[in-house]
Amino acid sequence: GDLFAGGGIFSGGAPTAITVSGNLSAPGLVAGTVSVGGEMKIANITGTSVSGVAANTINAGSILMINAPAFFPNYLISNDRNGVTPSDFILTTGSLTSVGPRIPMINANGTSAFSDPNSNPGSGGNISLIVNTGLIVGPQGDLSSITANGGNFNFGGAYGGGNGGAINITAAGPITIDSPIEATTGRVLDGTRTAGDGGAITFNSVNDAVAINSPVQASSADPAITTARRRSANGGNITLKSGKPSGVAINISNTGQLLSLLDAAAPGPGGKVTILATGANSSARVNGTLHADRGTIDIRHTGDAGQINLGGPGASDAIDAHGDVIKVAALGNNGVLTIGNGMLSADTTLKLYSPGSNGTVNFVADVTLGGASTKIIAGNTVNIFNGVVVTVGGNHPASVFTNNANYSGFGGNGSRTGTFGGAGANNPLPLSHAPALDAPGG
Repeated sequence: GDLFAGGGIFSGGAPTAITVSGNLSAPGLVAGTVSVGGEMKIANITGTSVSGVAANTINAGSILMINAPAFFPNYLISNDRNGVTPSDFILTTGSLTSVGPRIPMINANGTSAFSDPNSNPGSGGNISLIVNTGLIVGPQGDLSSITANGGNFNFGGAYGGGNGGAINITAAGPITIDSPIEATTGRVLDGTRTAGDGGAITFNSVNDAVAINSPVQASSADPAITTARRRSANGGNITLKSGKPSGVAINISNTGQLLSLLDAAAPGPGGKVTILATGANSSARVNGTLHADRGTIDIRHTGDAGQINLGGPGASDAIDAHGDVIKVAALGNNGVLTIGNGMLSADTTLKLYSPGSNGTVNFVADVTLGGASTKIIAGNTVNIFNGVVVTVGGNHPASVFTNNANYSGFGGNGSRTGTFGGAGANNPLPLSHAPALDAPGG
């Protein structure tokens, strides 16, 4: 049947299991496992700050949060003088809806090290959200924020733990990120070392869009403004996936940021930023900031008529992408890769591909292909629109592989006035001579 509690439901000692075949309603709840066949309603009518949900596994037909501030996994008490890594937090529901004024956050941060010089901090926990509708993370959304950061390291002490956690969101509907998401390393209090592994963040909309309008950060390289700063030893990973069949499948706005940062002093390796759209006729719009320090940025569309727009399509849109390797590919037979305003800077390899039988690479606004990397442009048709300059950084010209070189100079057929600047480009070779794109993320 139904369970209605006028006061909070709190399990004492070891976390308990709560199973309700109908609806559950309470101001707050602490348990290990919660299973609700109908609606789980947490209604913080009195406005107390302690109201919320602490549990490790939640499975509910639907969830309604009314003025409730938070979801937490259970934290077990540390018996070894080390910080605590929280238990895994898994939430599966048909829908999650929140009504303010407070919107719940999900916090699975590791706790800080003790003052004992041999004490290690806890690492960020693993958060898994599976929603059969959509999910908005933002000030007016279903969740206000999600964090799974490592705990702080003590001054000059042990440097294990403190790793970023994992955040995985899978939804049948759209996923929209309007507030910062973090799964990065703990703060280093002496400010002189790097410590902790970067985390992993994945957003997967099975049938709809993924929209990023705020920073998403999986590893850190904070500047030396204060002694307490996050300086990851290894880069973190960020993955966006959309199976939306048509329309805009992935949209990273000018305010969006995908950050896998790594200080120059960090041992590495760097992390990966992966963006994948699979719908037959959908598009991926990528603006804002994408950084994978000493790592890889991999953007792909596998749909037959899939489109990727970098730095567009609006005239004020721009992209700022930096990594050791950058690969962007519209892989369908009728795929289109369009590059507009901004900077694509790679240290080792930069590949811009649309290799299908009717694949097209369009340069529609001035753009800089920066860094000392090998730069390869490959498409059945390569267009540099009239008046557009593609500036090639470094000391080596770009390599172009195309059957239709629609630009001026550098072996182009002159059908368009756009051209290359900087180090320029070699005369084009047939598309069939293009090097392999290689596997995703590598």
